[in-house]
Amino acid sequence: MSQVDETIQTLRSECEALGIKWHSRHSEEGLRKLIAEAEVGDPDPEPAPAPPAPTPSVPEGYVEVKITKWGAGKVSDGQGGHFERGAVVALPEKAAWQLDAKHYAEAD
Repeated sequence: MSQVDETIQTLRSECEALGIKWHSRHSEEGLRKLIAEAEVGDPDPEPAPAPPAPTPSVPEGYVEVKITKWGAGKVSDGQGGHFERGAVVALPEKAAWQLDAKHYAEAD
């Protein structure tokens, strides 16, 4: 085996140790470049994102709805105001399905 083949084998082993995918067509220079790029990167991987916070459960007899563009400013919040488009609220089941039928809200 020639010196070049041994060098390439060594570089391929280094790539495997670093978890770098290489191809048999990579030259010595290409393998060195892959290794150099891998070493330049952040040595510590970013922490996994935190799981989303659990959504509060909807009380029994209620349905969660999302106010649509047709219901914006028309669906009362019960305090003298109205819900805006995109607001997600829990409403009594009967009211939720009535608003869904009018396309003022989307019930799930």
